[in-house]
Amino acid sequence: MTPVGLGLQTGPGGEPLLFREATPADEPTAHAAFAGLSEETRHNRFMAAVNAIPEDILVALRNPEPARQLIVACFRLDESGREVEPVGAARLVHAGDGRSADFGMVITDAWQRRGVGARLLGILIANARARGLAQLRGHVLATNDAMLGLARYLGFDVADSPE
Repeated sequence: MTPVGLGLQTGPGGEPLLFREATPADEPTAHAAFAGLSEETRHNRFMAAVNAIPEDILVALRNPEPARQLIVACFRLDESGREVEPVGAARLVHAGDGRSADFGMVITDAWQRRGVGARLLGILIANARARGLAQLRGHVLATNDAMLGLARYLGFDVADSPE
């Protein structure tokens, strides 16, 4: 299935942004982007203090399974159309029940609160619908006000979790 919603878009300051499927060749860029994340951003995304990208995410990047998941990467482009700055990434993973999926995403610190997260999550929502999924879930720390606000803005039900 070809993902929907990908392609070139204009960023909040008029800069060109490319939303595309991540590929195994993106792994070095993912490591570099991760290294530039603040401790707070890492904690908000992974709900723990982490010093490296979790292995399950690297395995998913190295061995794409389009029927089971989608990883979308966002890059700022230069004037020649070359990818020059990683901006964020989002992942949709089928839960295995045929009707739901989980998601996770991270936006680099410099691009947070600039609309990129809404675009990435919108792409995941559109692809979940295109795949016939009825539910999309994400786990968010209660202290991650920006993500909780985005989830509410996009129509997600926000509820406490015992986890």
